[in-house]
Amino acid sequence: MSERGVMAGRKGLRYAIVLLCLVAGGCAGVGRGNYVMAVGEVEVEKSTPNGSGTVKDRIKVNADEHGTGIIETGQGARELEPVYLTNFKRNMLRDKLIKMTEFGETARSDRAETHEMLGSVSAQTDAADSTAVITLDFNSSAEGREWLGTMRICETLPGLQNTMNKNQCGKFVELYLPQNSIAQLIKYLGAVPEYSTKASRAKYIYDKLNE
Repeated sequence: MSERGVMAGRKGLRYAIVLLCLVAGGCAGVGRGNYVMAVGEVEVEKSTPNGSGTVKDRIKVNADEHGTGIIETGQGARELEPVYLTNFKRNMLRDKLIKMTEFGETARSDRAETHEMLGSVSAQTDAADSTAVITLDFNSSAEGREWLGTMRICETLPGLQNTMNKNQCGKFVELYLPQNSIAQLIKYLGAVPEYSTKASRAKYIYDKLNE
């Protein structure tokens, strides 16, 4: 193939990558040596470090070509290492969020003030010798008219795993999830396999471009 033909081919591959990213909703870049694609993000409230109030934040959901769901938090700056969820752990987290919405429907129907602990999901991070533990709670107001979920993410200190003790967290964030954000998060976690397939296609094109 002529040099002109090679250049034209590469230009076509670049266009294909851009087009795939636009159709899929955006490419988030490369992480852990994998091609990462943005799935979506939700707005939440975050507890301030001194616990005196809340500020706006967001949870981002990404997917890589291996089927891994990736969660990032921190508006404007990354507070925690990205949290990597295998297919099994992602479904665990999604099921707990679905259970949270079921608690909400029951609390509203029974007009009851309720607090429920939904347990935790452990995951990996980029940090060496560190894991992340995601803990979920459900809270409804008097007569069950209003409810929200609480998500705590603990990036554990080296050598400690599956802890829910805040004092054993190297980094810690507490997020408050309104009902609409929970519904969106359930949707985005469920869409990870679809976006993983798109990420795999994008990575294939990327690799071809750099051969």
